[in-house]
Amino acid sequence: MYLIPKLFPVDLVAAGALLAAQPQQQMDQLNWPSLFPFAPKVQFAMCHDGSNVYIRFEVDEKSSRAMQDRDAHDVYKDSCVEVFLMPADDGLYYNFEFNCIGTLDYSCRPGRHDAEKASVECHAKVERLSSLPVETFEEKELGTPWSLVAKIPVGAFFRHDIGDFSGCSMKMNAFKCGDELSTRHYVTWQPISTEKPDYHRPEFFAEVKFE
Repeated sequence: MYLIPKLFPVDLVAAGALLAAQPQQQMDQLNWPSLFPFAPKVQFAMCHDGSNVYIRFEVDEKSSRAMQDRDAHDVYKDSCVEVFLMPADDGLYYNFEFNCIGTLDYSCRPGRHDAEKASVECHAKVERLSSLPVETFEEKELGTPWSLVAKIPVGAFFRHDIGDFSGCSMKMNAFKCGDELSTRHYVTWQPISTEKPDYHRPEFFAEVKFE
């Protein structure tokens, strides 16, 4: 079980520094090597302060792309990192998907279909800080890794009344993709046993505990 520590960052810059110093979870599961053999180096760390979950991703990939700068649109086509969180035993989970400049798309859903898209107001509640300028760009080699920090408050879980993350258990998985990159890739934190890439498979989520 992954234990998410309780820390108290004051802002996203402080959260990024705290999380960079924590033990890193490696997103290194290459589940479909015959179809998509490239594996970027991706790691993440998480913490919470009771009212918010903080997550920091660090990505080293061949090339990066960020064409989407409007929330609630298809960020998975860009250089994209994702965390899926299931807060209860009702089968519903939230898929938080971020491109490398921090544009967000998320929903609450029971699986790939029948998603309830988060409102504009809910998207705005999720704070984001990228190491890259918040400007769109065509695919290019950056030469250095990029990082993204996100702050997800309890209010972002619009179908659930969480109250406080302290002591909670959830199920989750985390992912990296880039559907319209020249070198498409699909790596995961927890392994997925399907014939082709499919992140919307909660049966492969792992249990996490909030300190």
